[in-house]
Amino acid sequence: MMGAYEFRWAAHSAESTPVYPGRRSHRDPTADTAIGNIMREERRKRKSLPPDGQKREFGGHQRRETCMRESEVEKAFVDAIKEVGGEALKFTSQTMNGVPDRLVLLLGGKCAFVELKAPGKQMRPQQRKRREQLQELGFPVLCVDRLEQIQPVIAALQQWAPGEPVPTGVGAIIPELENITLPGKGGNVR
Repeated sequence: MMGAYEFRWAAHSAESTPVYPGRRSHRDPTADTAIGNIMREERRKRKSLPPDGQKREFGGHQRRETCMRESEVEKAFVDAIKEVGGEALKFTSQTMNGVPDRLVLLLGGKCAFVELKAPGKQMRPQQRKRREQLQELGFPVLCVDRLEQIQPVIAALQQWAPGEPVPTGVGAIIPELENITLPGKGGNVR
């Protein structure tokens, strides 16, 4: 019995070429090259990230490099909130960009927002704007970018009572938005 064949019409005659298993259509060299480049880049990234807490060589000297990702900080935060009997719900909005990552619900009717970042990362200007808007409504909005900030943030939220001033001095430092004056406009813009 003969293998599978694909027929192509060329110059009024049937020409048959074998079709190899796993390849049902023609090869696309451009796509193959792009996929190969992506796979090589992913392997390179995995090799260049040492396990958390190990040292990495930089130009002949070593420095301590933390390779913690935002997802690791987020998972630890969610687990810590569950331990105290609360919920840290993933918060997204289809109509508003820049909202915080988690909506934190604690016993006693307490509600707060927490933005989670990888170590050393900053909130984007749009996220800082949303933070100001939510704080004007009386909700705490905190940022956590390191594991050691999780427990102080939870303790501050547990001590906070709705209607009181928003907890400050815990979590990551969030730079304030700058006021700028646009040419031709009469006021400040954030």
